[in-house]
Amino acid sequence: MVSSGRLILVVTILAGSIISAFADTTDVRPRDGNTTTGITDTIALREPASLDSANARTAVKDSIDYDAASMEYDIKNKIVLLTGEGVVRYKSMTLFADTIHYVIDQNMLIASGRPMLVDRGDTVVGESMVYNLQTRRGKVKKASARTAGAHYDGEQMVKSDSSVYYIHEGDYTTCAVTDHPHYLFYGKNIKVMPGDKAVTRPLVLNIGDAPVAALPYFILPLDRDRKSGFLRWRWGGNPGQGGYLDNVGYYWVPNDYMDFTFASKISEFQDYVFNLSGRYRVKYWLSGNVSGRYTLSTNYDTLSNRWAIDYNHYQNLLPDETFKLSGRGHVASGKSFYRTFSEDTSELLNQEVSANLSLSKDFPSLRASTNLTWDRKHNFVSNIVSQDFPSFSFSLPTRPLIPSPSHSATAYRSSEDESKWYNDIMYSYRMKSRRLLKYTTPEADEYLDVEHTGVEHSANLSFNRKLFKYFNVSPRFSAGHSLFDARIRPDSRTVHDTVDVFSTSDTLRPGRVPVARERDENGFEYVYFEGLKDTSWIENDTIQEWSSVPPYWSTGINLSTNIYGLFPIRLFNFAGLRHTLSPSISYTFRPERELDWEYPSVVGYTGDQYRSQSIGLRIGNLFQGKTIQPALNEEGKPIENKFTILNADLSASYDFESEDRKWSDISLSAHTNYKMFNVS
Repeated sequence: MVSSGRLILVVTILAGSIISAFADTTDVRPRDGNTTTGITDTIALREPASLDSANARTAVKDSIDYDAASMEYDIKNKIVLLTGEGVVRYKSMTLFADTIHYVIDQNMLIASGRPMLVDRGDTVVGESMVYNLQTRRGKVKKASARTAGAHYDGEQMVKSDSSVYYIHEGDYTTCAVTDHPHYLFYGKNIKVMPGDKAVTRPLVLNIGDAPVAALPYFILPLDRDRKSGFLRWRWGGNPGQGGYLDNVGYYWVPNDYMDFTFASKISEFQDYVFNLSGRYRVKYWLSGNVSGRYTLSTNYDTLSNRWAIDYNHYQNLLPDETFKLSGRGHVASGKSFYRTFSEDTSELLNQEVSANLSLSKDFPSLRASTNLTWDRKHNFVSNIVSQDFPSFSFSLPTRPLIPSPSHSATAYRSSEDESKWYNDIMYSYRMKSRRLLKYTTPEADEYLDVEHTGVEHSANLSFNRKLFKYFNVSPRFSAGHSLFDARIRPDSRTVHDTVDVFSTSDTLRPGRVPVARERDENGFEYVYFEGLKDTSWIENDTIQEWSSVPPYWSTGINLSTNIYGLFPIRLFNFAGLRHTLSPSISYTFRPERELDWEYPSVVGYTGDQYRSQSIGLRIGNLFQGKTIQPALNEEGKPIENKFTILNADLSASYDFESEDRKWSDISLSAHTNYKMFNVS
């Protein structure tokens, strides 16, 4: 390809000598076997010609990459012409355009044909563009720019070396719809400092295509980072609540890890609500928020104050994340707080507040965990406060009772060849202790003050093995034991009868008919009754401290198998249907336990236990489908997608010990879930 005033850049000794005469090292390399050529120039970036010759010769060696479908090099004027999908890359800047003139001496890029400039994360598109590589300044006509979530359009846009945009007759919007934004700000002259602010003179706000407001001068904040400052007030009123002034306060950001908001609301200058909230977060270590509300109400020379606290906290106490502190809660001074001052529907409907804190520790080497919890609940209807102070638990999840030689006692086996049948015997253990406090608030109708402590141990033993290759047999055994700080045995009730001889007030009691009346010399009246008894019931209970409940246990066995059926149904890309039938039968036995004493309901099973032995029957059905999509390319494999069509279970049980009804109801449950379709 040859044009007047230009030479084709050819990799020859002559071309190499010409290029070396201009102190440019040019590397010509074919790209993907096509005629398109990619070139990397290590050039001397020079100052503009207006500077003195000494500065003009001052150069900083750097690399420029450019590619295009066609390249031409004007040796005399030192101009590289890129046509057809031209790309120029320099440092963090990349320029895409149909046609690009690269003027080497002036370090200038002149682009046309819908050029697009990407520089430091900012993108500018226009009809034509001039960009200086040395100063990093540019000018774009009919330009559109996107930076930090904002979109700009203008008849002309100038970009400075500090990434500041100067827009003439342009508009600005943060709407996600850029083709036809729902709103935009128009200005004749706009100065945009990305990530900081935009200054426009004048400003016209457009909703859709209609201008709705105008200001002679305005500053639009663009900084998405948090900044301290005063909150925007809100005011209003209605006939029911009167006037109010809301959101009066300050937002404070002390550092990158926390912020605080103080807001207040004033209603009719009688009710004052003060809200102080804070958030905090340190990655991998700490996160949470806390807020407190305090109200002050003055009405008819009376003063009342109420409060509420909400919190949510999570914290890692060790780098390995095995020791954690967490909790959340809502605490209020009374139910009238939410009814009077809250606008949250869930708070208005809630009749109970709760709070808890939990300290947990995991032991990876043992695969064990512990948990220490404080939990508090306050019911506003019964005015009863119940709290665990504290509750402690220790857990050993399921593990082999006799591990295989190649595995530790805390790990599951990974290969059946290395294990014996007794390596499939599994066990688990759990211990829980709880100190329960339950009492009533002064607003309650009845008085209650109870404190009890209990400890429970429970263990499970299970075995799972194949029988005749097709059946799974799973015997199991579980047992538990509880210990309490007290036990109670009610004694016989005693009846005390009192016979009235005479009285002067019993005539007022309904149902009592006098048999005689008599007055003394002072006029005092005596009323006589016949055989009237006043009965009172007295309950004598025997209480013993720290008593053990007789242990409880149960055992059982389960037998199951899976039967598979394949149906080669082909319809469009549907390739087949698979049906898995899973029948199972189980037997459970539980002995009788009759208690003479009553135990506090703290942990574990505390009541009588009836003898029970039953058989359970279950038939599970799983229908799955498979679709096949064509491969993405000729060498690839077809894409298979397996999904669940229907999952249905049919179950029933028979109780040998039941005196009323042996068979239970037959239960059928089914559900399907495919993408957005969910029916159960």
